[in-house]
Amino acid sequence: MKSILLLIRKPIFIVFSILIFQISCEKEMPELVNEEEVITTVVLNLIDETGASQSVRWFLNPAVSNQASVDPIVLKANTKYTVSVNFLNESDPTNPQTITADIVAEADDHQVFYEFTGNAISLSTSSSDTVDSENNPLYLTSIWSTGTEASSGQVRIYLIHLPTSKSGQSRTDFGGETDVSADFPFQIRL
Repeated sequence: MKSILLLIRKPIFIVFSILIFQISCEKEMPELVNEEEVITTVVLNLIDETGASQSVRWFLNPAVSNQASVDPIVLKANTKYTVSVNFLNESDPTNPQTITADIVAEADDHQVFYEFTGNAISLSTSSSDTVDSENNPLYLTSIWSTGTEASSGQVRIYLIHLPTSKSGQSRTDFGGETDVSADFPFQIRL
């Protein structure tokens, strides 16, 4: 009788050992990581009603204590501009990367917000702008209308990641994280 029990125990022990070995060797599923975008450059392309265009750049220079260099925006009074914004990673000058396509692909997770000093420029959406799944504009393309007087000021452009709201009058209204903010000085000339 003892020999039968020994014969039964041995295969059970072997099966049990194999199962434990099998389970301990299973690999865990890797956690998918959505890396944050590295944005070093913000480019604005402005086209007025006559078709005249200008392109201005904001560039973050990590070699100089992350100081930004920026081109000023020169606008005509009483004029509408179609403005498109592009976000780039130029940290490796030999391999610049456009981040804007990723933002469009993840439209629900992003929002562009413009903060103007004064009231010299009014902002509206463009029919050619990208919209998210709820039909909210991202403001990658927008319309800027200048006032009738000469003035100067600044526009701060925010790229917001995972906004809690897609509308508001100030940056805090949107929640989420700021991927990048870029300040552009502007002048409106008569």
